Amino acid sequence: MSRPQLHTSVYPTIAPETLGHANKGKVAVVTGAARGIGQAIAEALAKSGADLALLDLDEARQAETKSRCETFGVKARTYECNVLSVESCERTFLKIPEDLGPIE
Repeated sequence: MSRPQLHTSVYPTIAPETLGHANKGKVAVVTGAARGIGQAIAEALAKSGADLALLDLDEARQAETKSRCETFGVKARTYECNVLSVESCERTFLKIPEDLGPIE
């Protein structure tokens, strides 16, 4: 049995070089932003100009993602949010527009 091939490159439609600054002035929410796919999505959105609401339970790693995203000249805020909790999500999604403006 052969090993499955893993897709490791960014899809062309969301590649930062394709987007340019298409998201400048927009606010995006990224869940799982502390590591892995969530962190990569946050960085790609930052490269395209989006301000970011970064959600995760790991505050230390979120701070790293925030710092990396801010190098692209965007605003980024971190929120400790358990996406499995309706109350946590409601509280977070009420706070985001106060901090960053309307969510796109």
